[in-house]
Amino acid sequence: MIRHLLGHLPVITLLTLATASSQFVSISQANSSLTGVRSASLEITELRLWESRLGWAMGRLTVPDIDTTRFTQSGSRLRNYDRHVARLFETTYHQCQQNSALTGMNWAYDAANGNVNMGQFRIRCQTARELVLGYGLSASKVRQNMIYESSRGTVREAIAEILPLNIVGRKADRWVSYVQTIRPVFSPVSRQLETSQKFPTQRIQANSALSLPLRLPTEIPKLMKVADRFVVQSDETGYRICPATKTGQCDRSTLYSFQQLTARNDSTQQDLAFVNPKTLPLEAIYRPIRLAHHTAGIYLESCVGQSCISVVQWKQDNILYEIQAQYREQPVLVKIANSAIKSRPIERSALAPERSNQYY
Repeated sequence: MIRHLLGHLPVITLLTLATASSQFVSISQANSSLTGVRSASLEITELRLWESRLGWAMGRLTVPDIDTTRFTQSGSRLRNYDRHVARLFETTYHQCQQNSALTGMNWAYDAANGNVNMGQFRIRCQTARELVLGYGLSASKVRQNMIYESSRGTVREAIAEILPLNIVGRKADRWVSYVQTIRPVFSPVSRQLETSQKFPTQRIQANSALSLPLRLPTEIPKLMKVADRFVVQSDETGYRICPATKTGQCDRSTLYSFQQLTARNDSTQQDLAFVNPKTLPLEAIYRPIRLAHHTAGIYLESCVGQSCISVVQWKQDNILYEIQAQYREQPVLVKIANSAIKSRPIERSALAPERSNQYY
């Protein structure tokens, strides 16, 4: 996933600041600190690094902040955004010190526990060293939890001791001014999120009676590959909507961007719950998130070999919903989930009429 995004990143000079907007509601304190590390009033959900290739390493900084423009503390000149950008440079400098062959780092920066893409940053080791010379380093080290992933797919977790930039006094004003000259780059994927298509309700055929109200997203990003036909499979516990084969079964042989939507009745299955992060391997990405209408949910991204899936789960009206997509970014699935949460259940008459196999 990270390689897919950062593959679009050009070699640039960091110029001017762009601020991403957020449509999401606040994450609870319990969720925001679930996997975060609190250091010097800076909360981080996850800092993940990938092995370097051709002199460049990749990294992703994910923070719980919904509003990154908030000030770190009362009386501070620094916004959380300024501190996050500083952490990118500090970590780049730390990694360059550890690996003399490193040219620099390509960073992805996400807010709201991954719901909001804040852009990509390309930082050279030389630039990080120059900033350290200009600002100096604090005497107090920050213990930062990091997840390292190699090109072979092995993953390890470790605590790194990072020296923060000494951004105090008038240096804080200088840093704020400097950050305003930095322009993140946004990948074509994130740009295309703004363009949507209607969810193809007319392509869905229900082959049996529905035990739960049918709730569907009203729109999905235009960039997603969508099947020509869908089928609703229903039983006493709920339903599943998936791309259909000619016989009206779920098509597991073809990989689509939008794979399936499932709904299960929470009142009939007491053990029905979100995916348990304790059962997941370290390489999987698991984040508590907030969705539309203050709805709690989770985002999960996992891979088996070269095959990766992304999942968003949420509960609404005692029903557990899950949207699954093939190798897509979190904001893409969140946009679809929010669309479904805001929608009203649809009538069966709005679906495609039942027909014989000649329909396909």
